[in-house]
Amino acid sequence: MREKLPQHPIIRKERPDYGAVPLEPWTAVEERRRGLRKKRETYFAASVLRINSRIDAAMSVAVHEHDWVESPELSQDLRGLIEASLYDSHRRRMEFNPGVLDDGVVDMDDARIESAKNGTATPVDLLGLLIDYPKLGSLELAKLSHPLDSAATEEMDAEVRYALACKGFEFIDAPGRYKTKTMRPHIPAATILRKQTVAELELPDGLLQVVQRKAFLVRGDDEARRDNDAHLDRLVRNPDRHEELYEKIEGWYPYAQELSQEWDRSRRWLQPLATSYYAKYAAPESDSK
Repeated sequence: MREKLPQHPIIRKERPDYGAVPLEPWTAVEERRRGLRKKRETYFAASVLRINSRIDAAMSVAVHEHDWVESPELSQDLRGLIEASLYDSHRRRMEFNPGVLDDGVVDMDDARIESAKNGTATPVDLLGLLIDYPKLGSLELAKLSHPLDSAATEEMDAEVRYALACKGFEFIDAPGRYKTKTMRPHIPAATILRKQTVAELELPDGLLQVVQRKAFLVRGDDEARRDNDAHLDRLVRNPDRHEELYEKIEGWYPYAQELSQEWDRSRRWLQPLATSYYAKYAAPESDSK
C-alpha cells in the first residue's frame, strides 16, 4: 500500500521542532544537505536521527556536566531504555496517520491538508481541520522529544494554548491518567505515560477534547534512591505497586515543572522524555461504558 502512494516532501525549514507527525508519514521525504550534495531521506529515518541526536546531547550533559548518572554501565542501560521508549512512541504515532485521508473524509483541495502533509501545519490549522472534518476523529497537534529537558516545551505549550484560545476552547484541569510503557527491572527503571485532558469544546458533531501526553523516565537504581526514596526500586520493579508510583509522580508533578534545574539531585528519579498534544472527539456516553 505504502509503495503505491506518491512521495511528498517535508518542508523542514518551515517546520517547528515541535511539529506534529505529518499526515501520510510513511511516504514523506526530507532533503538534507551534506556539504555540496543534497540527499533525500525518508521522514522516518530523518526523524529517528533527530531523536538520536537529542539523546546524545542529553546524556552528554547529564553525565559530564551534572553527574546525573555516575556509573558508565548505568548510563548505557538508561540510554537504551530512553531510545526504546522514544523510538517506539514515534513509530506508533506514525502508524496512526496513514489512511486518514482516504474515502473522501476531507476536501483534498483544502490548503491546510497540504500543510499537514508537508509538516508545516500549525496547531491552529490542525484544530481547524478536525473541527471542519469531524470524520477525521482525532489529530496530533504538536509533538516534541526532549529527553531530560523540562524547559524545552515552553514554546510548544504556548503555541498550543494560543490555538485553543483562538478556537474558543474551555481550559480544564482534569486529573492525570497513568500507564506504564516500558520496564527494565534489572536497572530498575521504567517509562511512564501521563495523559491529561486540558481543554474541551462543545460542537454540533460532539465534544472535542485536547489531551496533553507526557512520557517520563522513572529510576529506581541505587543512585536515584540515594537522593530521594530508599524504596523506589520496589515500586518500579513491581507492577502491582505502580499505582503507588503514579501517585508519587502526580504529587511531584505540579511543582517539579517549576524547578529551575531538572538536575536537582532529588529529581534523579523522575525526568521528562517527550510531550505531545492531540485532539479527539469524545466517544458518546453510551459507547464508552
